[in-house]
Amino acid sequence: MQHAIDAIPLLGDDSYLAQAILKDRINSADNLTIHHLPTEILTQVFSHHVEAQQPFLQGYTSRFSKVECSAPLVLSAVCRTWREIALDIPQLWTSPYIFLYSDNKLALQKEIIAEWFVRSRHLPLHISFFSTRRLGSAFSILSPVFDEVKAHSKRWVTLRLILSRYSYPVFTADLLDTPSLQRLQLWPRLDDRDDGPKFLLHKSILVEDVQIQNLSIWDFKVQWSALVVFRMRYISTDQVIELLRRAEKLERCVFSNIIPTRAGHHLPPLPLTHHSLKDLVLQSSEMKELEYILEHMVLPSLVQFVYSDTSLSALDEGRLSNHFPLHPFLSLFTRSRCSLKGFEMQALYTNTAADAELIEILEQLPSVERLSLGSVGVYSSRAWLSDPFFTDHANFVSLTRLLPHLKEFHITGTRAFSWDALLAFLNLAHSHITSTTRSNRINVRLDLDIKPRRPCDYIPPHIVSQLADSRSDQAISLQIIDRVQGENWIQASLVHHWLDSVASSRRQPGS
Repeated sequence: MQHAIDAIPLLGDDSYLAQAILKDRINSADNLTIHHLPTEILTQVFSHHVEAQQPFLQGYTSRFSKVECSAPLVLSAVCRTWREIALDIPQLWTSPYIFLYSDNKLALQKEIIAEWFVRSRHLPLHISFFSTRRLGSAFSILSPVFDEVKAHSKRWVTLRLILSRYSYPVFTADLLDTPSLQRLQLWPRLDDRDDGPKFLLHKSILVEDVQIQNLSIWDFKVQWSALVVFRMRYISTDQVIELLRRAEKLERCVFSNIIPTRAGHHLPPLPLTHHSLKDLVLQSSEMKELEYILEHMVLPSLVQFVYSDTSLSALDEGRLSNHFPLHPFLSLFTRSRCSLKGFEMQALYTNTAADAELIEILEQLPSVERLSLGSVGVYSSRAWLSDPFFTDHANFVSLTRLLPHLKEFHITGTRAFSWDALLAFLNLAHSHITSTTRSNRINVRLDLDIKPRRPCDYIPPHIVSQLADSRSDQAISLQIIDRVQGENWIQASLVHHWLDSVASSRRQPGS
């Protein structure tokens, strides 16, 4: 095996540690079986490996290394056979991750990028730029690298810029011809000034999918009428309303960390109707902002709605916070009269009246097929994962009556119920469903925060045996997942009690 790893020119960070680890793994590969694998299998392995390298997905908090940024180059430097195969797979060279870390290496990087694009042939490109340059850097020095990339702009499908906003004028200069560009991601530095340069795209560039953070919607210019997907982190309430007003064709929106309206900006007094939005995700710790948004929108096309409370703490001055009103959701659904298929809510809620309030909301949503209820905070599971919720049989009866198309019922949080109550609930639910005219099966999944793991946390033997002895013809199925470990808790309990072999024999055909 050829040890050419030292000669690999980088698009990314020249990490000595990553280089040493890779060399050690190559040198320790005494089994030569890999040399005899068919080219078709190696091609698939190479493609999956390169696809798995995503060094800049989290913006400036990302960790990156030589191996991540230059995965195709690493593969092509192992041996002659691997090099020939890697150079003959253009798909490996369509997603360059370009880490601009040294002015002295810009000329070399430009040369590597040019060769990279030749190897990608004529396939669509997904471009990622990353730089840690701070405010006041002379970004004009990057023009040669930017120009080399822009020479292939006709093939761009994705463009990700994790750069200071002061680089925007240099990058967008003379950028006109991007007929295939669909996705744009902008993540400027947090310490850039708010009045820094804006990102301006020519009016001929139509982008469908935009994701931004650390910017406002007034800090960049796109053709709003072409937008279909929009995701933004740190967005104020006035920007939410303004975005929906501008982008009439939007079908999916994800708003994370919603903040109050900025000083000097005014909110419209009347509800805003958006006729295209199908999928809405709201993540906020500001209940007042959430209330305003929900009470000032009409969304008749909404199909999927997700709300997640991002509060950092469940305690307020030593007392548990109870205030999480559901009436804003009821207000939205009552006005919109939408045919919602999926409804998910992750929030801090301890009020025992949650059941009745939830039922009132679901009365407006008879089309729901997927219902997900979650809790944040150690004590907030009282609403959804407690004995009262499971033992109050009217809850489930009401759910199945109000949601005749329900197929998936998902609850997450800390367990506050007894296993006996759960078993009784399942038996009742099965009897109730089979006694009705419902034709669809309901899949119940509980994602539990099981930590620390103790013997008393496992499901007791007499109950877990009944839970595991499920039949495919049952009207209701159950999954219990340890959310910390991602483990099937029914199976884990069977193994803990040495019952896994018994359960397996019961499930054998003809047993």
